[in-house]
Amino acid sequence: MKQTLLQFTLSVLMTGITLSASAQSFAPTQTYEQIKAGIEKFLRDRQPDNLIQVHIEVGKIDPRLKLTACDRLENFLPPNSKEWGKITVGVRCLTPHTWTLYVATTVHVFGDYVGTTKALAAGQQISAGDIHIVKGEISSLAPGLVTEIDNAIGKTLLTSQAAGASLHQTMFKLTPLIQSGQAVKIFTQGAGFIATNDGIAINNAAQGQLAKARTGTGQIISGYATAAGSIEVR
Repeated sequence: MKQTLLQFTLSVLMTGITLSASAQSFAPTQTYEQIKAGIEKFLRDRQPDNLIQVHIEVGKIDPRLKLTACDRLENFLPPNSKEWGKITVGVRCLTPHTWTLYVATTVHVFGDYVGTTKALAAGQQISAGDIHIVKGEISSLAPGLVTEIDNAIGKTLLTSQAAGASLHQTMFKLTPLIQSGQAVKIFTQGAGFIATNDGIAINNAAQGQLAKARTGTGQIISGYATAAGSIEVR
């Protein structure tokens, strides 16, 4: 009698385990196509409107990875990530289950940029005949790319440049718009708000360069110098 009862109990337990495993195997999973579509939309929405073309290559994920179907997906870029080139995009499930996935992705961006029409010497001031607009892939070029003619004319080159070179802000001799010791306005922009603060600059900075200022409370705030001589925290 005891042996029969034990066999019955074991049979019930094994049946429960089998049903549980079966239920898990048939649980809805998040498909690669859904993840890929979300990443592509997330990245396209972040691109400026003046681009000619954006081509996004979302890397494959391990097909053995079974992610529970998600009602609310959130895409994000890890801190200090680039927007273009070879990047990693985070995919986070918020409900009904929580999981996070990182997907290798390549973003190719095509647009206009300023290039040289001939070889230019160090110390030379750029004129209209020295440059022209080039159409091509800009995601493979260095940061600070100059995309408008007016932002290059009249600038003085720090180093010589070959014909056909793309121009970048770091190639120009810039006049500081913020001087160390100068009183500056600090603008911090967030989701739906803009906060302002007063500070004293602690370094020289030209437009687009990193600027630091000390507030009245002694806090050091870093941002970028603007054309108006203020600091913008992004």
